[in-house]
Formats: sequence, structure tokens, C-alpha cells
Amino acid sequence: MIEYLHVLLGYSITGDVGAQILPFCYGDGANGKSVLLDTTVQILGDYAHAAPPGFLMDRGGYTEHSTELTELYGRRLVVCSELKPTDKFDEVRVKLLTGGDKVTARRMRQDFFSFAPTHHLWLLGNHHPEVATGGHAFWRRLRLIPFERKIPDAKKIDNLARILVAEEGPGILAWLIEGARRFLATRDPSSKRDNLAGPARVRMATTNYAATEDHVGRFLTDMCLRQEGAKVQQTALYQVYGRWCQDEGVRPTGSRSFATRMRNELGLKSPDEMIKSNGTRYYPGLGLLDDE
Repeated sequence: MIEYLHVLLGYSITGDVGAQILPFCYGDGANGKSVLLDTTVQILGDYAHAAPPGFLMDRGGYTEHSTELTELYGRRLVVCSELKPTDKFDEVRVKLLTGGDKVTARRMRQDFFSFAPTHHLWLLGNHHPEVATGGHAFWRRLRLIPFERKIPDAKKIDNLARILVAEEGPGILAWLIEGARRFLATRDPSSKRDNLAGPARVRMATTNYAATEDHVGRFLTDMCLRQEGAKVQQTALYQVYGRWCQDEGVRPTGSRSFATRMRNELGLKSPDEMIKSNGTRYYPGLGLLDDE
């Protein structure tokens, strides 16, 4: 894990955003994740930035001023923290800001401008934000890095990041540069993706997170069956899904996202491939277990 973090932090100072990933340092408090990133932020100075609370979260209809995005210009490492138990990912924003496309923003009372991203977003927190839709485009970005070792109170050192920077700053910077060198030495020039999937612990933690947050997938397993000749009415299926979510204590995916997921699950390229009868649409090859 240390070697992975070394290369991952090294990658994060390069300005190369081709890997399109979002590292998420997760775990209860007193485990070193904040010290790790606080130290790196202090070492990098103006090349690093602490994003405002909720930067990657769904804000319930609130639209931020685009001045927030200007803070990404020219940065290398951007740390997003202060997660709440009720937080939910703004999945569109995550994809936008990790996808490598140009970012458009403007400073207060100035014109819009676009810039090529050099920033690498890192998330850290004690809670798993909800993932409403997910899908391959979201989960291929996330790297859930578990911080599981708790530091005893007797061994805690106040202001440790500041002490490390003051006493070991040049050595830490050299360590980051060595991490960047290792990343650049092992990348595959023929591929648009870099091998930053991580060790087994990271891959397993990310897979388990995805499985837990895949409410639609669990609903299909719990309540539906796939059978040739079966069909279920589109609206009725979403209503059953809504009741299932209520019983499970989770927020349902919106009706459009749910319909898109169902078509993808069933291999339907468009709504036109659904069964139509008397103005009603049905999903083919899918039934409800309660109807047996």
C-alpha cells in the first residue's frame, strides 16, 4: 500500500491527468490519512489547494459560482474533505473534473476562460458518500484506499504535518519526485490509461463499495427474475423499486436513470426496443418474483 501511495502521489504532481482517477482515502479518524495529505499540500504550496466543503457532492439544486473552478487552474493536488454521513456524490461533476477535458470558469466580474486541467482530485473522509447511478464511467475512476490502522492516543503528535514539513521538507519533496519518476517509468505509452488500479486491498474495497451502492442491482437480485417470454410494465417496475428502496432505507434513483439502467441491463439500445401494447411500454425478458 505504501508503494502504491508513493506512485499515486507522484503521479499527482505531474500534471498528467490521463489516468482519469479519483483516489478516496477512507477510514475512521486517527489513522494518518489527513496527515499524509496535509503534509503533501504544505510541501506543494501554491500547486496544491483545499477545495471547499461539498465540492464533489450533490448540493440539492445549489449551483456554485464558477469562481470555485478557477481555483483548479494550474494546480496539481486538490484535496476534497469534510464529508457528512448524508452526502451524495455529484456524479456529473466527478466525471467532468476527472475526465481530462478543458474546464471553463471565470473569476468574479470577469469573462469566462477555458484551461487544460493539470489538477488531481483526492477525496478523504470517514463516511462513504451515496452513489445514485454509478455505472462503469463512475466506478472506473474511483480508488477506495482503506486506512484501517488506528493510532493510539499515546502516540499522537499534535501538528505533525507542520513538524514534518519543517524538519523533513526537502526529503519529502524528493520522495514525491521519486514517486513521479516511478510513475513515468512504468506507464504504458501505447495506452491512454495508466496502471494505477492499485493493490488487491484497494481493488477489493472499491468493488465492495460499488456493490453496496448499487441499489438497482440489489433490487434486481431481490425482486426480479430474468426469463424468456416474461415482461413487466415500465411504470409498475419503478413503483416496486420505489417501495423496495423505502424498505431498504435508501434513496431511489430517478426514473430516467432507472429506465436507462434497465435498458442497459437487458441489452436494449433504445426505448423503441421495448415491448409496446396499448400505449404502454414493457421490459422484455424480465418479471417480478411476486408475480410467480
